[in-house]
Amino acid sequence: MNNNDYEQFTHNLIKALEQKMQPDNIRLHRDPTAKVNQTLDAISVRIGDSPMAPLVYLQDKYDMYKSGMSVDAIAGMVATTVRESYSTMPPVPELSREAAMKNLFCAVVNIKQNEEMLKDVPHEELEDLSVIARYKVSNDGSLIVKNALCEKLRMTPEEVMEHAHINTEHMDYWCKTISTVIRESLTGSDIPDDLYGTLPEPGSEMDRRMYVMSNSRSDEGAAAITSPKAMHQAYLQLGEDFYILPSSRHEVILVPENSGISAKELQAMVKEVNRTTIHEADWLSDNVYCYKGDSRTVHLADSPLLSKDKGRNPEQNKICNRKR
Repeated sequence: MNNNDYEQFTHNLIKALEQKMQPDNIRLHRDPTAKVNQTLDAISVRIGDSPMAPLVYLQDKYDMYKSGMSVDAIAGMVATTVRESYSTMPPVPELSREAAMKNLFCAVVNIKQNEEMLKDVPHEELEDLSVIARYKVSNDGSLIVKNALCEKLRMTPEEVMEHAHINTEHMDYWCKTISTVIRESLTGSDIPDDLYGTLPEPGSEMDRRMYVMSNSRSDEGAAAITSPKAMHQAYLQLGEDFYILPSSRHEVILVPENSGISAKELQAMVKEVNRTTIHEADWLSDNVYCYKGDSRTVHLADSPLLSKDKGRNPEQNKICNRKR
């Protein structure tokens, strides 16, 4: 990308947007926004004294410009979208200590990929992952809890994480064979019958080689690995220790340890899927983890714990003993 061209486009877009939305009494602010796994360049558009301001992400607008769309047309499209978002904007969520105790929950992100974001976010470590807190603001929306929000909530980072864990532990989780999940996703669709025939028979040995686990909302469901209840529930269902494949931030795949598939093979599978299928914003890790039912621990599958548990203290990654 030509940086000078991009900056000139951004300057021109802001000017055009100011002209098109002049009657709306807007304030524009260039606001690079740290999202999970990425930082997105954006403009916040605040109308009047509104406590909320929609974000306009610039990269896709620049792509439209490079594809031949004029700055004026892009500004007109953005102005329409911003006005519509204000007309349908939900009520401002209550941000208080009392509300937080009910609305905080855990999510997991990759440490290395989110180093900058984590500098301003309460978090705990679980192998190569960070456990962070999110604040539920609507049925389908949440925001990452940063240090500034902790102050607004009058909660310490430790209190935020503690209540996030409590609420995460109280969530409902599901764990189904991967073929069951595929069948459910195909129900009602116009799929040839012979496709169903390629799936393992329900309850068969092949069917029990892989399971999908998430929470009831299938949102940030990979945080199931932070929940002692969810992991033990899966252990009882599978009947043995299991590998955990980080399918995405929203779900994990569980593979019984005695399935006949090695940790090395599973890691190669995870890397391939991550490179070809998973969107950058949903990527979690290229590593494979293992859950040990006797010690109730989650750890990297290539750690010494898999080698007769030598050289490592199981308490280090016991799910209820978290490293802050």
